[in-house]
Amino acid sequence: MTIRFDEFEVALDTRELRQNATPVATEPKVFDLLVYLIDNAHRVVSRDDMIEGVWDGRIVSDATVSSCVKAVRKALGDSGRAQRYVRTIHGRGFRFVGSFEAPTQGAAPSAERRASKGSSLAILPFDVPQDDTALAGPASDLADDLLTTLNRIPLLSLASRRSARAFAANPDTRPDVTYLVEGSLSRRGENLHARLQLIRTESGFSCWAQRFEVPSGEDTGKALLTAILPRLETAIVQSMVADNSQSEGPESTRAQLIRAMGVLSLKGWNRAAFAEAEQVLRDLLQRDPDQPIARAYLALILGIGSRIGIFAASATLVAETIAEAERALDLAGADSTVLGIAACALADVGHPERAIPLLRKAIGLNPNNAQAWVALGAALLLTTDLDGAVEALEHGIEISAMNAEIAIWWSFLAVAELMRGNADKAHAHGLTGCQADDRNHIPRLVLAAACQARGDRIGAERALRDALRITPDVTDREVLLLTGRDLGAALLDQMAVLRA
Repeated sequence: MTIRFDEFEVALDTRELRQNATPVATEPKVFDLLVYLIDNAHRVVSRDDMIEGVWDGRIVSDATVSSCVKAVRKALGDSGRAQRYVRTIHGRGFRFVGSFEAPTQGAAPSAERRASKGSSLAILPFDVPQDDTALAGPASDLADDLLTTLNRIPLLSLASRRSARAFAANPDTRPDVTYLVEGSLSRRGENLHARLQLIRTESGFSCWAQRFEVPSGEDTGKALLTAILPRLETAIVQSMVADNSQSEGPESTRAQLIRAMGVLSLKGWNRAAFAEAEQVLRDLLQRDPDQPIARAYLALILGIGSRIGIFAASATLVAETIAEAERALDLAGADSTVLGIAACALADVGHPERAIPLLRKAIGLNPNNAQAWVALGAALLLTTDLDGAVEALEHGIEISAMNAEIAIWWSFLAVAELMRGNADKAHAHGLTGCQADDRNHIPRLVLAAACQARGDRIGAERALRDALRITPDVTDREVLLLTGRDLGAALLDQMAVLRA
């Protein structure tokens, strides 16, 4: 889709601004802000609006916003004095005042346009019974907690509570978001009952719904959040991946990134999935070299792929992993998501001393960053701070989503317990990892090691058979990297017999 005004064209599929058919160089955030201003040309947008819509609600300074507005004007040959396209409304904000053509004006956004704008979500106020107004407080707290925690999902913009309340008060106004979360809270005897739905706003259809019930008590709010969050977060991520994969026309870089980040969840942790994610990310970075999350995620794919034996170890691979991680940090070193992913990659290729401070910084910026917590635990394993590793891994798992990655996280926790000499705990964690993902051989290798440590040769053989069923070409190096030299050697002997 292309938006045209005067001699300018804004090509949303290729993220390009053209003047008289000639490309005009624009930074990614400058382009995003221009599109945001055009999309909201019907109203004045405040600085807070722009921070939510363009920076996904992250903390940025007024100087950053002002600089970006100035860059938009410069790209359009405009200025603060002329205000031909971007007008300052003193005390209120900014408004795009150019006259533009919108080919799909008045229609629902096309798949292509949705992909260029990205995914967004609003959490509506939860309904409570009219005769139980005491639940209004817990319902509001639950919505606030979900909003705060879901902010950790990369590439998902969240509407403010104020915007969500305004829509709830006037349902005839359609919110400019991809998804809505609506629900209710009520009592059932001694229990608190919650019902939630995830709805696609374009169609009005529910793409996920579930009921939750927890005992009333002092920790009811935390118990509800713990029950709801993994399932809701997983439903959102799966919907984002599915919706972007169905987009028509040229795939946007944002859609490419969502697809790359969803490959492992949809296809499991295997060589083909890692190779596909790597290729999608490399193609994306050819189009948009300054995409920090893509660079961080490429570093992670290469780094963890090397650590667990998916990719063959080499000095070239390590050097590229470090270069991609450091480039991502140069581009967005104050972003919790980028910090967590890039630092994890650095730890995976043997640099925990560089990674651990970065991971602690990521957690300081966003204590709900489960990936950073688990990466911190995995990094601490490399320094033999086993107690610290277990504590960080357990906390990350507690606040995490129930996706494919959590099977790996349980595996790392099992390895930590093996290293601490707790074979029974390692066995329990390995079982949980296997249950979390039936297409992943890694927790099965770790479970086999835990069985071996317990003297359960039959259990080890059963777990190995399952691992080989999923990934027949498991390498000796992969087994040794995951389970250690002594246990790994015993498992390799059993694998040789099974393959004979």
